Amino acid sequence: MLVDDDYIWVPKLGVSGITFDTVLLMIKRPSALDFEQVVLEDESYFIEAAAGYYNILIIKDYIDEPGTYILSLSHYITTMSFGDIEESKEAVPAPIYSASNSDTCLVTGNVGTVGGSIEPYSNVAISAVPVKLPSETSGVITLGTKLQVYADYQGYFAMPLVKGMEVIFEIRAAGVRFQALIPDLPTIRIEDLMPKEDPLPEPVY
Repeated sequence: MLVDDDYIWVPKLGVSGITFDTVLLMIKRPSALDFEQVVLEDESYFIEAAAGYYNILIIKDYIDEPGTYILSLSHYITTMSFGDIEESKEAVPAPIYSASNSDTCLVTGNVGTVGGSIEPYSNVAISAVPVKLPSETSGVITLGTKLQVYADYQGYFAMPLVKGMEVIFEIRAAGVRFQALIPDLPTIRIEDLMPKEDPLPEPVY
């Protein structure tokens, strides 16, 4: 399991016909002292598969810290009971992909408030869209769709972009919009791609 990501648990219950509204799913977080109920909102959260297996969706709201989770499943209807199922699962932080392949340049940056704080700017959208199509690099045709990433809780963001592409960057929350050529470099800061403004003229007295 990955922290802050949905997880599909696939236990073998050994019987068919079990539905989401007849089971009780409980979870114990690593730091918790007790179990809490996981809400299965509809049939899409509990799907019968082949050979007595079931796909059970546990949304990311319940997986918010790394460590060992204990999942427990029981049945309300004793005549169809599959017996209580209990499994432990390890949750690890989602990997941060800082490395890019040889055909891309990793554009990175940080956003924050004018006062220097960072947290209020978490989840700010940063986007890039190609200026000219069609375009092909190493046998791959580039789509004209917008690539969008979000700053993390520390205000950091990173996006891999194809070297040699002309793209338009936009950070609406910061009033940033400019066009730039992606250089033949493994990585570059976004501020190094921003056009340099002409210096203000000296005042005349």
